[in-house]
Amino acid sequence: MAEELGGQGGDEGWGRKILKAVIGTTDEAAGPEVPEAAAQAAAPAGSVASGGDSIVGQIPQLATLIGLIRDLPPEVNKKTGAAIVRKTMGAMGVSVEDILMRTDIARSSIQTEIEANRKAIEDTKRQIAQMESNIESAQKKMSELDEVLELFK
Repeated sequence: MAEELGGQGGDEGWGRKILKAVIGTTDEAAGPEVPEAAAQAAAPAGSVASGGDSIVGQIPQLATLIGLIRDLPPEVNKKTGAAIVRKTMGAMGVSVEDILMRTDIARSSIQTEIEANRKAIEDTKRQIAQMESNIESAQKKMSELDEVLELFK
């Protein structure tokens, strides 16, 4: 486990990646390093770094969680890794529960948006069907008028 967290040789360990992502750096001599989540939070809205309209752009700490879980070594079970990330971030004062709660709220908002768009699509389909029916009716009337005009020309 110590090797897993600390790394071997020149390879940076997973534990150090967690610390860097949560607090910025574990190497005081290297100076302060801005974690990805902080960089995203500082980026202007709509920029690539902030994620634009993406949920990760709205909840920058989510990018940290996602990145850490994706960077798990293959030998670490994702549930175990998630527990380690939760405890590490909690120890650093980052509330995973708060991140998850905001993510849930954002998810509900997205679901509402999806439902509204589906309803708008259905309404538009009904309007199109009505317009097509109006066209057919108008074409029938025009055909009748054409018959009358043909007879008397």
